Amino acid sequence: MTEWPQPRIWHLFPRRRNPLGDQAETHVRGWLDRYRLAEDPEDLIRLRHSRLGEAIAWSYPNASREVLELAADLLLWLLSFDDTHVEKATSDAAADVASRVAAFVDVLGHDGNSDGIGHEAALADLVGRARALLAPGQVARLLAAVHTTALAFLWQRIVRGKRVRLAEYNAMRPFSSLAAPLVVLIEPAAGLDLPDVVREDPDVRRVGHAARTLAGWINDLYSFAYEYDSTGEPPRTLPTLLAERNQCSLPKGFAEAVRMCEREARTAHALLVKLAGSGAPQAAVYSQAVRDNIASNEWWYTSDRYAAASTVLRPR
Repeated sequence: MTEWPQPRIWHLFPRRRNPLGDQAETHVRGWLDRYRLAEDPEDLIRLRHSRLGEAIAWSYPNASREVLELAADLLLWLLSFDDTHVEKATSDAAADVASRVAAFVDVLGHDGNSDGIGHEAALADLVGRARALLAPGQVARLLAAVHTTALAFLWQRIVRGKRVRLAEYNAMRPFSSLAAPLVVLIEPAAGLDLPDVVREDPDVRRVGHAARTLAGWINDLYSFAYEYDSTGEPPRTLPTLLAERNQCSLPKGFAEAVRMCEREARTAHALLVKLAGSGAPQAAVYSQAVRDNIASNEWWYTSDRYAAASTVLRPR
């Protein structure tokens, strides 16, 4: 049996948990039922057992209850659509996904009606709550990230089973992994509203990029064996694309992906240490918040929850 050794990065990012995780878990299960975001019983079981409130508690250890619940519901919205309309073998055709994405773009631009059920109404609820909780600039950045992620849903459905260039994959992976909107929430979840001069600092922008990139690559590595065993074919994710580009064996492609992940983690860690000591307004708090967010990936993939295919979150 082939061994798929995982990256050694978690010593760089110690984990912390928000004590409101249980409340967020109760809330997000109720929100799932309120908007009926999955109809298939198997999908419902998977989502109900995914412990999204707990996952978010590790992502944002200092968030208020309202922001924690917003983040948990947003994660549920993203995952449930990805699970039921993008990733499943029986999922919608690309044209159907395109129609749904167009509806999401309309909601993001005009808010929409949250009174019904389904993903459009649920998105309208999220947009309204974000406007009530976050600063205007934070709302704009969050909605832009959701918009791009919705386009990534369509891209993912179109290219499924096809060969894509490594550069194209890496451009889309921070969005198809669903990380981008959750990285935007790092700032408000830490109680921050960064000055523009800090937010646009090259090091701050780079650590945000690293957080998004690591979320996708870590998922590719930890889900590789599961997906390979499930389908009998290597998933068309980072290790496989590297093996094809380098014309090498799959284990060597996987090892190169691990090295890339470890390099990116070390880069992120060094920049976070630099930011923490920079003296820039709010930079130290933001540095810790990004560190917490990256650390939360360990909870997803090293818990027993991830190994039980019938009850866990489908790999992103």
